[in-house]
Amino acid sequence: MKRRIIAVIVLYKIAVEESASYRSLLRAAQHVASDLLDLLIILHDNTPGASPPAGLPANVIFAADASNSGLANAYNNALSIAVEDKYDWLLTLDQDTELPVHSLEVFLDVIARVGERPDVGAIVPQILAGGRVVSPNYFAGGAWPRWFPAGFDGIPDQTVYAFNSGSLVNVAALAQIGGYSPWFWLDNSDSSLYKQLGNFGKRVYVAGSLELGHDFSMLNMQERVSPRRYKNILIAESAFWDLEMNVLAGFERTARLLGRVLKHWIRHDSKELRRLTLEALWLRLFRTRTHRIARWRSVTREQLGPALVTWKRPAGPKISVCMAPHNGEHYIEAQLRSIVPQLGSKDEIVIVDDGSQDGTLQIVRHLQEELATNSQTPKILFVSHAGKKGLVSAFEDALRCATGDLLFLCDDHDLWMPDTVRKVTAAFKAQPAVQVIGSGVALIDDHGKPVTNLSHNPSRIPLLAFRSSLLRHVLPFPIGQPFLPDVWIGASNTMSGGDTFFIDEPLVLCHLNSRNANQGLSRWTQVKLRLQIVRAHMRRAF
Repeated sequence: MKRRIIAVIVLYKIAVEESASYRSLLRAAQHVASDLLDLLIILHDNTPGASPPAGLPANVIFAADASNSGLANAYNNALSIAVEDKYDWLLTLDQDTELPVHSLEVFLDVIARVGERPDVGAIVPQILAGGRVVSPNYFAGGAWPRWFPAGFDGIPDQTVYAFNSGSLVNVAALAQIGGYSPWFWLDNSDSSLYKQLGNFGKRVYVAGSLELGHDFSMLNMQERVSPRRYKNILIAESAFWDLEMNVLAGFERTARLLGRVLKHWIRHDSKELRRLTLEALWLRLFRTRTHRIARWRSVTREQLGPALVTWKRPAGPKISVCMAPHNGEHYIEAQLRSIVPQLGSKDEIVIVDDGSQDGTLQIVRHLQEELATNSQTPKILFVSHAGKKGLVSAFEDALRCATGDLLFLCDDHDLWMPDTVRKVTAAFKAQPAVQVIGSGVALIDDHGKPVTNLSHNPSRIPLLAFRSSLLRHVLPFPIGQPFLPDVWIGASNTMSGGDTFFIDEPLVLCHLNSRNANQGLSRWTQVKLRLQIVRAHMRRAF
């Protein structure tokens, strides 16, 4: 299967032919068969007055950015091309990364191995500087940086952070998180990216078989880092820790600045570098988080001006319908066929089968093959658990795999009304502050006839859709708790201060024999359920 990758190399005050990244990428591409890789290279030059060199290969595009707007805009411009032209992966490179000749082969091999893991948002190499691993890393306790041992290969459970250069990012996942943050336009753009991928439930594959060397400028600040650049590093670093990291991480960062002050004296660094570090330390000790963030925003606005632009999906919101069937052969085909006509070609249906023992897999596979022949229909992503892990686990996996802006939870035994998606998306568009939307339900028997005068469980929302930005408060689901995904999602929205809207009409038809086990709960049971939800959120907060 041919993989489609866009590689973007950001240049600054260097000729194209002198870029180690460009030369080594061309060499690596020559070692891959043409029927395995469709590679487009974008040379994004931030040098003032840059002009395209002559004789570039047909698969190389040159883009000049006279405003020198950093990395985020360069990567987001490439993302727009990737989404428009349906590329699968985005390879980000600085100008002086030396790629091994087998690097693209390693990436293609990993892509093939994670083919059944749509939740993988990035594949990263291990980067070494001075003989030690400097990327990727995770934060123990959310505060203390720890690096994966050399040769580590696999998908860690922790939120992974990695350098930009050499990162292969899933285009669909990158589009879901809104691209690279323009606020972290140069420094900490990679930290911001990987934090957001983690917030949206995406995993990172660490390809320990691919090692890249890196001349880490912070190890030789006196010669490699100008005072102006160092000031930007400190401001961005402080902002990221204030916005995204926990209190313990703030203490760790303050201690790290103190250690850096001591290193300045030992290395006899310039007075200006020492002054900037002391200023950053003073701000962390004696100024509020609000003040530091406001200062960072002011400086960033002044530096970027009109180039401070947030990436937006070009064709409107993408919809992901998430389903977690188990032995659903009786109803699942009818449910899927009620959904498919309401979605477009950019949308997706994510199905995580929870160890079905009946014909569910065959039905889904057949429909998946049928839709694959029509470019106007949504894509079905199908993942199958080897054994039954439970509804909550299956839905969590489905949400992690989803890459849409609006996520719909869907039971395999329901039927959607023909205008369900249109009415829900219209409600989201009309009410930007609303995070969660639910609707009414109508009960039907096995013959499709309405059933009346039956009570339903008020603790559940029959149809639930929510913005994917809520995932940072939803994932992971609590382990060993009795409440179902829709209850947890609704409670997470309330606890995080989000608005909920209810469409008071039946947008879902639910088969009577398949109503969930939570129906008919007593008042006392419902109270206990709510207390358990609050306790789960408190445990997460502390």
